[in-house]
Order: sequence, then C-alpha cells, then structure tokens
Amino acid sequence: MEFKNPAVLWALIALVIPIIVHLFQLRRFQKIAFTNVAFLKKIQHQSRKSSALKKWLTLLFRMLVITGLVLAFAQPYFPKIKKKTATETIIYLDNSFSMAASGEKGPLLKKAIKELQESLPKDFRFSLITNNSTHTNTDIVSIWEKLQQLPYTANQIDPQSLLLKAKSISENKYAKKQLIFISDFQKQKTALSFKTDSIIKIIPVKLQAIKLKNSSIDTAYLKESAAESIVIAAKIKSFETENIPITVSLYQNEKLIGKSLTSRDFEAEFNIDNRLPFSGVISLDDSALSFDNKLFFSINTPEKINVLVVNEKADTNFLKRLYPTTDFKLTIYPTNSIDYSQVNKQQLILLNQLKNIPNTLASALFRFTKMGGTVCIIPDSESDKHSYNLLLKKLGLPQLDSFQKQEKRLTTINFDHPLIKNVFERAVKNFNYPIFKRYYDLNGNVSAVLKLENNAPLLVNKNKAYLFSSPLDFKNSNFKNSQLIVPIFYNIASKALQKPELYFQTQKKQRIDIKTNLSKDETIKFAGKNEVFIPLQQRLNNSVRVTTEYLPVNAGNFIA
Repeated sequence: MEFKNPAVLWALIALVIPIIVHLFQLRRFQKIAFTNVAFLKKIQHQSRKSSALKKWLTLLFRMLVITGLVLAFAQPYFPKIKKKTATETIIYLDNSFSMAASGEKGPLLKKAIKELQESLPKDFRFSLITNNSTHTNTDIVSIWEKLQQLPYTANQIDPQSLLLKAKSISENKYAKKQLIFISDFQKQKTALSFKTDSIIKIIPVKLQAIKLKNSSIDTAYLKESAAESIVIAAKIKSFETENIPITVSLYQNEKLIGKSLTSRDFEAEFNIDNRLPFSGVISLDDSALSFDNKLFFSINTPEKINVLVVNEKADTNFLKRLYPTTDFKLTIYPTNSIDYSQVNKQQLILLNQLKNIPNTLASALFRFTKMGGTVCIIPDSESDKHSYNLLLKKLGLPQLDSFQKQEKRLTTINFDHPLIKNVFERAVKNFNYPIFKRYYDLNGNVSAVLKLENNAPLLVNKNKAYLFSSPLDFKNSNFKNSQLIVPIFYNIASKALQKPELYFQTQKKQRIDIKTNLSKDETIKFAGKNEVFIPLQQRLNNSVRVTTEYLPVNAGNFIA
C-alpha cells in the first residue's frame, strides 16, 4: 500500500488525546459507613466491572475514528504491479558503402548477414534497423529474403538518431532494450560516442576489413576553358602504400573517349570538345571498393554571354570585334535611352567613356552587382568625377582623383591575376607595351591587374567590378592595337558568366536554378538510365529553382 499524501500520517499523533482523556476519567470510590451492607457489596462489584468495560470501548472507538480520518486524508492506494517483460533486442546493420570492403570471409555486409542467420534461433523475435529501412518484431526466417537483397547506400544514420529510433521502436515503455550495433565504424560527420543509458544497452560489434588497398576519385573540376575545348581534371586519391600506377578512363554514353595513367594523389586530365553537350563518366580500375570508382558529370552547350554596353559618343567597333555573335550577345544603348528592364538579363555591363553617370544608372548597376553581375568602367577624359565616384564608392573601387597629362607606358602585368593567368606561357619581359597620354590617379588600395611605369594602376579589380584609370580611345592610347586587349576583355566577359556545376552529390541538399518558363501545370522531371523522379521545385521570374536531397537514390547522369 502507498499513500498519495503520506505527510498527513503525522496526524496519528492525535491518538494520544483519547488516551489522556481516558486516564483522567479514572476515579476512586469513597467509602461511606452504612449498617448492614452485605447485600449491596455484590451490586457494587458488578457496577465497577460494567463501567470499566464501557470506558475501554469508548477509548477504542475514539482512536478508530481519528485513525480513519487521518487515513482518509492520506488517500491510500495499491500501485499497479509492473509486468515483467523480457529484454527486447534491436539490431542495427550498417549497409553503407564502406561495408563493401573485403574481410577474411568476403564483403563485410555479406559476412554480417550470414552470421546473423547462423547465430539467431528461427523463433527469436527482434527488430532490425538499416540505413534505409526498419523492420519491427520480426525473425530471421521472415526477413531473410530482404537481407539477401539489402543494397549498399550512401545514406548513413548518425548515432544519436539511431538511439532515438531504437528507443521508440517498442510500444512497451517498461521493456528493457539492447541495441546490437554492427558496423565497421568508419569515420562519420559526427563523432561516434554513446552515452550511458538506463533504458537501452548498447553492444557494439566491429567488423574489421583486411588491409585496405583502395583508390578513389576525390573530385573533378574544370581546369582550363577555351573557345572550342575544355580540360577536365580528376583528382585521384589512393590508400596504397606503394606508388602503383592507376588507370583512369573517360566515357561518354559507354563509349571510351580517353585513358590516362596516373599515380596516387595526382590528377588525370582529359580534353573535351566544348561546342556540344557532354554527359560523361570518369572511371578508374580498382577492385577493392567499387562504389568510389566512378564520377558522373555533365557539361551543357555553352550559353551566349549577354554583354550590355552603355555608350555616349565613343567608338564601339573594337567591342564588336572583341565580342562576336558566335559566343556573345552584344547590346549597345546610348546613355539617354537605356532599357532598364534588360539590365538583370545581362552578365556584363560596360560603361564606355561616359561623361556623366546618372543616378538611376548608378543605382541599377549597384543592384546588378549585388545579384552577381559584372561591371567594367572606362572613364572619359572629360568625365564628371563626382558622379563617377558616387558609383565607385558603392562598388568598393578606388575613386578618380587628379587627371594627369603625362605620357606613360604600361610596364607591369600581374601574371597571377585570374584575367591574365594562363594567357602567357611565361612572364614576358620584352613586351611591346602600349602608351597612355593621360590617366586618372586612383585614390584607394585595390588589387591592380595592370600598372603604368610610375607604378600608377591602370586596371583595378574588386570582386566582379573592374575600372580602367585611362580612356582607351585612339587619341589617348594605342591599347586597342595591343595584344593585351583581347585576353583582358574576353576574360572579363567569360568570367562574368556563372559556370555550371559539373556534378552534384547525392544524399545532400542541393539547389539548382534552371532557366526555363513553365506553364501552370508543368513540372520539371529528372530522368536517368534506371531512375526517374520529380524534385521539389519553386518558380522564379525566368527560371525554376530545384531542390534535391534524398533523390536520386543512385548516382548517374540525369536530364531535366
């Protein structure tokens, strides 16, 4: 028996009260002399016995009443008896890709499944958790077929989520649980640690692979880009102790395009035609672990780069030659008739020797750069420095200072700057440097791409904004006839276009913007060789934002 209000039991001390009352009620009879009392002695003896019995019964009744009241307020009850249950067994079987490594008796996952069949009685009930499925209250006979077909997966449950799932897998909250954790305990995103828990007992079972000899494709990236071809580089990572040559192959639609022989921790390079879309697979020959031997990537047909030129009276013929219609979409607007609705559709906006920058244009250019656009500014010899400096300050570029009328040569080239890098095979010293008759001093410290002979900056860059300190017309300079002008302006435009990702990782949240206009009921669908899925998608102005995380299940080339 238990009590809801056990503190009330202290009131039982009140039982002393009727006892005290009883003691004070005991009286002695006085003796009174009387003549012949022989007959009365018998009556007196009987009266004393009757009176004492009544007093004891009264005392007992009073004590029972007080005890009953105290117990009533203490609220006694009989608790429910907890039903004793047997310990529930939960088995976590790690089926991540690393479990494909070979142990002494074959792949670790296959070995674990076979040992479960041999060690578990046919009528033994348990629950099974894998990285992509859960089976409750089953036995080895019922689940054997599914275990035989259990696939490897890139998704891996973190330890804390696994514990929460194991605790909630049973409907009996009083049942004790034991979690048998079968894994090779490869390094995960979070540290593998189990805290002491009274509800569940964890029994780790580590499967040990034999000496791992594995090579994998770590990453791939676009190394070089030209008008007609690009260079794809694949970084190879190897766990081999010896420097053994590794064969890396490039396929397109199962057709072998090229092979490369490389050593561990080096790169394999492939040349690809840039004029057509390319869906490829980089593969290496390695029998240790097969899941990391292929990397799927796609290259779409290159888009034309949108270049908008705001011009006043300066020459634009050189820009038309620099930006041919085959690779660029060039639009030229006078200062007083700019179509601002076209601004956000551009990749590069070039101000060609304007005398004044209107506030409306400056605000539009600032918003344009915030959205990832590129701006290039060429001042005029009669430019309004105040209007220029208002925009330059917003863009984080140095401001125009005094206008110098001293002839200077371009003598310094920053060969490590992205605009110049890979343009020349080596740093050129005997270069026919162009001449500039007039230029602006720039007030501010920013990375300089080109410098004059007095160390004054000619071309500066910050983020995706570029500024020349001198006009480029023929009256002022012969820069338009220089061999530098082509790579400088071409690279400014080519780097303005956001390069698409070669590939995206599965089982990670990815956001992809696809330029398209869909009707009301249309949706984007991704189709691969053996898998089709419809991702989460959001309509934007001129594109659709696609979000993928758990799909696709398998790696491959997918077409939207």
